[in-house]
Amino acid sequence: MELELLKKIGFTDGEIKVYDALLKLGKSSTGEIMKKSNISSSKVYLILDKLIKKGLVSFILEHNIKIFQATNPKLILSYIESKREELEDTKKQIQSVIPKIISHMKKEEEESAQVYKGFKGIAVAYNRILEELHKGEEYCLFTVSQEETQDERVVNFFTQFHKQRIAKGVSIRAIADLAIEKLYLEKNVFGKLYEIKNYPLTLPIGVVIGKNRILFITFGNESVAYEIAAKNMVKRYQEFFNKIWKIAKK
Repeated sequence: MELELLKKIGFTDGEIKVYDALLKLGKSSTGEIMKKSNISSSKVYLILDKLIKKGLVSFILEHNIKIFQATNPKLILSYIESKREELEDTKKQIQSVIPKIISHMKKEEEESAQVYKGFKGIAVAYNRILEELHKGEEYCLFTVSQEETQDERVVNFFTQFHKQRIAKGVSIRAIADLAIEKLYLEKNVFGKLYEIKNYPLTLPIGVVIGKNRILFITFGNESVAYEIAAKNMVKRYQEFFNKIWKIAKK
């Protein structure tokens, strides 16, 4: 049923049933609406009131009896637009209070570990790396395996993320095997603000070395990112990366 789409903008099953009944009945009393929609009298009045507030139902009094009617369905678009504006306004309000919310957060332990699953989870992990860096700063990485990049979703994921990185002005240094380097250059995965070198022996898992945390990433049947926030480990991996960087080829 076409009206099922209304669930995507927050309509309940009851609201959809009542609205559908009104569209089919035309001008109707609550009794007719209840029969057509199979909604009880205790609920139908509340639902009608909600639909009236949404601008999708109107009523008139005939002999002191409320007669309801669906308004022009095109007003659904007006309702969506009003919700969009409300959400945009709410977004701005939340953006303004986020610094205060963060200030009330319990500070992270000096050392911690997190696991992120799926592409969305891994995106959160990568954004945590990016959030702690400022324009002009950099992070280092060992790329994921050639086998993993055969999945187009993985290549698209990195391409989109690096657009965010570039927009923030953060640069990277990457070490990859020759095949991965060629693929990344061919598909312009890194975009700008990067240096890449190839080394014949790479790690069996993708590694990202941030300012205060390290990510270990693997894509496949279960895509996972393991995050470790430990300054001592970050320092050791950074030193290891720099040793490989010195002997890797451009």
